[in-house]
Amino acid sequence: MLSKVSKFLLTVLISLQALYPTSLVAGESKTGFLSKMKSWFSDKEIKDGDVLVSKIKDGLPWKRYDYTKSCGFSAEFPGDPEHSGQVIEIPQSELTIRYDTYVTETQADNTVYVVSVWEYPEKVDVSRPELNLQEGFAGMLQALPESQVLFMQAKEVQGHKALEFWISCEDIYFRGMLISVNHTLYQVFVVYKNKNAKALDKEYETFTKSFKITKVREARNLDLKKKVRL
Repeated sequence: MLSKVSKFLLTVLISLQALYPTSLVAGESKTGFLSKMKSWFSDKEIKDGDVLVSKIKDGLPWKRYDYTKSCGFSAEFPGDPEHSGQVIEIPQSELTIRYDTYVTETQADNTVYVVSVWEYPEKVDVSRPELNLQEGFAGMLQALPESQVLFMQAKEVQGHKALEFWISCEDIYFRGMLISVNHTLYQVFVVYKNKNAKALDKEYETFTKSFKITKVREARNLDLKKKVRL
């Protein structure tokens, strides 16, 4: 199982990245954030799900995981992903957001592979996915004040708006995608520590290219006056 420290820090990072509002990020202490993150890579541990083993690629036993609820995805992880979920209240509203996160940490180098699914209520205005993705990325940068953006590019994944990113914090890298699918936000990313930024190019490509959206949550048309922005 993942260490408690790793779980907590990962949850904080994912929350800050996905919840956009600057007020949420500002409420978190940034002092020593990087030094705490580095402890991920000193502890080794993993584990849950519906899995199918595929062929060994680059020495890692990639296993397919399938997720299906009101939305769905499939992805290959280098091990059995551990699941955690939570319902979060949106400040100054009666709305809540549900998220489910699937994480695998490799024992050899403590690289962390993550898929997180955020289900937003129908009242949330998602009519401008590009803006939501940009705000999500901005929230991530605010959570990592010492970071540098190596790469950021708008793209599409299976016809859905997405933002691919690559961030460095000294020798720790965050590399992945945010994908907006109606009222669902997917986060697919890898966190690793290495002197060489491109050290995990093959693993990153295998992981992100394996990600497929298998079920789309239907969008309901609500009166614009009833919609809210986060």
